[in-house]
Amino acid sequence: MRLSLIIPTLNEAENLAVLLPYLRQKADRRLLEIIVVDAGSSDDTLTVATDHGADVAFKAKHPGRGPQMNEAAQRASGNTLYFVHADSRPPVDFLDDIEHALEKGYQVGGYRFRFDSDKVLLKINAWFTRFPALACRG
Repeated sequence: MRLSLIIPTLNEAENLAVLLPYLRQKADRRLLEIIVVDAGSSDDTLTVATDHGADVAFKAKHPGRGPQMNEAAQRASGNTLYFVHADSRPPVDFLDDIEHALEKGYQVGGYRFRFDSDKVLLKINAWFTRFPALACRG
């Protein structure tokens, strides 16, 4: 497995300053690259991304989460893509989990998650991740 981890952002400098060191601490040879794709932030998102360990950080040609993720996926070098919200933290063993799922033949997957936020909409979104449906994966 050669994993490209993709983080779509908009004004996420503060969250990236925490997430990127966490990811680098958990990384091994399977994590090929971390790509941060920004939608035109007004803060220092891209600078923080570069300073805190992103291998690739760039502004998307078209803003919006879908276009951002598609553009980053086209630039990715890995044979496996993992999309992560800047305000969430993958489990400590995320690389092992993903590799194990691929070995079992899974084509897609996702974790239950919660956000570092008190926003009601994000709490509802996180609650729905307990269901195994693509629409519940953020």
